[in-house]
Amino acid sequence: MAPYRILSLDGGGSWALIQVRTLIDLYAHGTDGSGVTGHDILRRFDFVAANSGGTLTLAGLIRNWPLSRLLALFLEQEQRQK
Repeated sequence: MAPYRILSLDGGGSWALIQVRTLIDLYAHGTDGSGVTGHDILRRFDFVAANSGGTLTLAGLIRNWPLSRLLALFLEQEQRQK
């Protein structure tokens, strides 16, 4: 039986930033994440669960944003305040 792949994106403010940086580290192979999109990540998993700040990460993945754009959402104060 093939393994069931679950991506769990927890909440808690700065945890979302850590999640995005981790996805970049795991899947962007040493780049800034601009070449890896949300759909590239999501197709690797069978199920995704998220809450609180993790739902912001998931929303960016669903919208197929590059990981670099998703990271900017959490790093840039102007974006965070929107």
